[in-house]
Amino acid sequence: MDWEGKIVATHLTCSVSGRTLQPGEMFFSALVVKDALFQRLDFAADVWSAQDQAGFLSWWRQKVPQPGNERKPFKLNAATLAQIFLNLKDARTRSQQCLAYVVALALVRARKLQFLEVRSEGDHQVLLVQDRSASVVHRIRDPKLAQDEEAHVLHQLLELTSGGEDAG
Repeated sequence: MDWEGKIVATHLTCSVSGRTLQPGEMFFSALVVKDALFQRLDFAADVWSAQDQAGFLSWWRQKVPQPGNERKPFKLNAATLAQIFLNLKDARTRSQQCLAYVVALALVRARKLQFLEVRSEGDHQVLLVQDRSASVVHRIRDPKLAQDEEAHVLHQLLELTSGGEDAG
């Protein structure tokens, strides 16, 4: 899958009101797939509660950076990854399965999920991982991404969630 150009950049503008979000302002961001593109939508805090969160692949709360602090390197924390994974683990669409699979691999690497095995089920494979804190086994369908696609999806996930705090 060619991911190049399939992520729409954000502009820190409320998707509902069109208002530019101000430095220091708390707001919410949501990840959606629209017209075969991953898109991050930003919402001012005062309009967030009216949004249908079921339509989002994931969402998170963050703060508009102060001038001069716009794009510092950011490490996605395990709690954010875990919440994104929980939102996507039962995904049925290709884009959601790809993201869920890569997030699961990142959580295995972060030692938040334990790799158990890969099982063949018919014409596809399923990754079995165990949540170390809850002792729950999750089954994630392998979307059969090439290695370079996995790296690209993870890179795009980091770009989309840059500066995120509380994922949902």
